Amino acid sequence: MKVAFINHPWDMMDLSALSGSLPIWTYEVASRLPTSHDIAIYARRGSKQAATQSDGNLTVRRIETEVDPFEHKLLRRLPVVWSARKPFFASRLYYRSYIAQVAASLKAHPVDIVHIHNFAQYASIIRRAVPKAKICVHMHCEWLSQLDEGLVARCLAAVDAVFACSQYLVDRIIQKHPSAGNKCFCVHNGVNAEAFSPSPPAEAVASQSDSGRILFVGRLSPEKGVHVLVEAFEEIARRMPNAVLELVGPDGSAPKEFIVGLSDDERIKALSRFYDGDYASRLRTGCNAEAARRVQFIGGLPQSELVARYRSADVLVNPSLSEAFGMSLVEAMACGTCVVAAKTGGMTEIVEPEVTGLLVEADKATDLADAICRVLGDSTKRKDMGKAGRERVLKCFTWDTIADTVGNRYDELIRP
Repeated sequence: MKVAFINHPWDMMDLSALSGSLPIWTYEVASRLPTSHDIAIYARRGSKQAATQSDGNLTVRRIETEVDPFEHKLLRRLPVVWSARKPFFASRLYYRSYIAQVAASLKAHPVDIVHIHNFAQYASIIRRAVPKAKICVHMHCEWLSQLDEGLVARCLAAVDAVFACSQYLVDRIIQKHPSAGNKCFCVHNGVNAEAFSPSPPAEAVASQSDSGRILFVGRLSPEKGVHVLVEAFEEIARRMPNAVLELVGPDGSAPKEFIVGLSDDERIKALSRFYDGDYASRLRTGCNAEAARRVQFIGGLPQSELVARYRSADVLVNPSLSEAFGMSLVEAMACGTCVVAAKTGGMTEIVEPEVTGLLVEADKATDLADAICRVLGDSTKRKDMGKAGRERVLKCFTWDTIADTVGNRYDELIRP
């Protein structure tokens, strides 16, 4: 079987130094498919990268493209053409040079399966290049249930399967497009459970303390609810004088049109207020001076350094208001750390309430503070939740499990 993965036009891929959630997902799954498969991975070419890179049966084909081409700036100025439900980023003109080059490469190197991340509008372009291939669109966001129904219907007509990273997304898509129900499948994200693992016993004993280390891992963007966590921490700091909050992740809000501009949820729409000014700066001044002294902005870290952060944390918190899956929850659970999360999107499929962690209502700082204080105040419960979380990851969320699911779906697609 020949398989091609198409990453986002701005995502680069270096097999020796992986970074970015979708490049990591692609490599982890592709590298676990049978070695008899011939696999191509398409990604943006960096200034010092070779046009191709091979590793066994994997070949990365790199495409020359700008991160945000000049033509985008011009095309976005056509308000008569674009609207909230028909945004520029959902058109076939979005990074058209990138996808045209990918299509030309696929025409020269035909495959059996094409696996496209998120941009469903590319399916019809790829269909013309490789008409015999089976095309999968893999959604890691809610676009197919939010964009104009006619636009999405045309995209769905060009694909053979829709993968989504949570059952929540699958249900949302089918609710809006019932006729696509037989095409939609849940394929959860995974974690390297060998790399993300609990501390060795000796280190675990040595690191035990009553410090109350609260960890957030993710992009500092409004939909991630970091402002809710910062507000909650003001109350936590008042109750627990040793508590500290570590915010691990890069500054940089997701484009407003990607999430806030599409949502019908009033809580998400209200996040528009954070796009006037710098969100990260507002977080830094979001609580009183006493609490602010105990909030640490760590910045982005490579995966290799995240493990130590998860292991040393007493609790991992994901307060997102919009979350298709919840990768930080799975990574923390793999490390044996209990979690507190908002009842948002796919996160309810990861956390078993009272078993692997706690779930609270989204956008409720007081509820979040109460839940965090509860787990910080009960070391036995934290330990039990951490152990149960690790067991759940090994059962449901390893890359081997995810790759098996993907491989089985491929087999069903090409089966005569």
